Amino acid sequence: MIHPRRQRMFVFGLCLCSCAIGMATAHNDTFPYTLVRDATTAAKALVEVYTSSDAQLVDEELTQPTVRHRATQDDGSLILVAGGIDFLPDQSRTGHTLAWLMDRSGTVKHAWEYDPHLWNDVERVKTVPLKSSFYPVGLHLEADGDLLVNFQGKDTWPYGVGIAKFDRNSQLLWKRELFNHHWFSVGDDGRIFIPSMRLVDSPYALGPSGAEVRSDDGKVVDDTIMILSPEGELLNEISILECLIENGLAGLFQGATDENLHAFTSDPVHLNDVRVVTANDAAQHGLLTVGDLLISFRSLNAIGLLDPATRQFKWLATGVGLRQHSPRVHDGGILLLDNRGGTPETGGSQLVRVEFDRPGAAAVFPSSRSKPLEHPFYTQVAGHIDLGPGSTSLVTLTAPGEIWEVDLSSGEVLWDYVYVDPRTHAHKPLYTAKYVHDVAFPLNLEQK
Repeated sequence: MIHPRRQRMFVFGLCLCSCAIGMATAHNDTFPYTLVRDATTAAKALVEVYTSSDAQLVDEELTQPTVRHRATQDDGSLILVAGGIDFLPDQSRTGHTLAWLMDRSGTVKHAWEYDPHLWNDVERVKTVPLKSSFYPVGLHLEADGDLLVNFQGKDTWPYGVGIAKFDRNSQLLWKRELFNHHWFSVGDDGRIFIPSMRLVDSPYALGPSGAEVRSDDGKVVDDTIMILSPEGELLNEISILECLIENGLAGLFQGATDENLHAFTSDPVHLNDVRVVTANDAAQHGLLTVGDLLISFRSLNAIGLLDPATRQFKWLATGVGLRQHSPRVHDGGILLLDNRGGTPETGGSQLVRVEFDRPGAAAVFPSSRSKPLEHPFYTQVAGHIDLGPGSTSLVTLTAPGEIWEVDLSSGEVLWDYVYVDPRTHAHKPLYTAKYVHDVAFPLNLEQK
């Protein structure tokens, strides 16, 4: 039997060795310190999203996905919704629905099944066994029913995972593990414009001025814009940090800097949308050119119009939203989801309009024209806008799992849907809802 004193000495020696190894790996920036550091950086970058998604509201009245309000007649259009693990389990053989099409009554007309093991073979994304999971965020539906989907990860590093394409029967056509995240768009020529990310060393110099971005983690997230072919092959990649510096915009980080011009953050930009300007968009204002990129920087409370060929910003607006998402070209200006700039009386979020030719933003919804709202209009994080015909718009409020259809001219709520899990009675977060008109492919649930 080992003497207790020798046991204590052994444990003390083991702890001393572990401490020495930890200090050495940190000093030399080697494994396992790098893995722990990168995981910490990822956790900080998405802490708000995870907190919001995990702290789900339990509904005391509703027990299933429900249309809460409907003020208009069905015009024949459908609504495409992003789902994920445990969504609409009865509509899929796997028990998980990746996305679905429904009418205004909430009846599901078509569903794409989700295989939760789709990303089990990731090679670059770091996962935690038995804990990590993946969920869809952005969607793009093609005329034949093929569906482009980008995925983020929970308890992964990085949280950006990749993009995949499925046919109308849910068969995987291709997938790319490119650290993609948030919302993407597809150009008139089929090219895909999508956020990605990479890690750069801290401190990161913001040009020759001596200003820096510093992080206690030793790394800083540099969001990038990837331009992909219709088949998902990488054609070009633009660093957002480099772009801002090249355009003389290092001062955007000034609000987060100390007296030595050091900004302390691991997530200085937080790119959350890349919207390519189409021919229809370009016809609305002389500043817009087909192929320009309308982008949103949550950490900087800024949106901008970038020429990807020259890497020059043609226009930039700061302070027009607080932690904003989903800028959209609308009626010659920009419509924006201002997540936290609304009034508490209506929930806290709002839609605002930004003009290219003058500063500031004007509230569009809720507004003085709106009737008193039956439910709070608020999502602390994420959220998505899809413009419809005329003055209608779908707004996805991610945190409470709600989709609102509103009339931007009258301020009226036309339709309202909430996803409540039948098993837990909890609101599940929704990330995307989009209008779909004139479906040209067979619907797999229409006869059920």
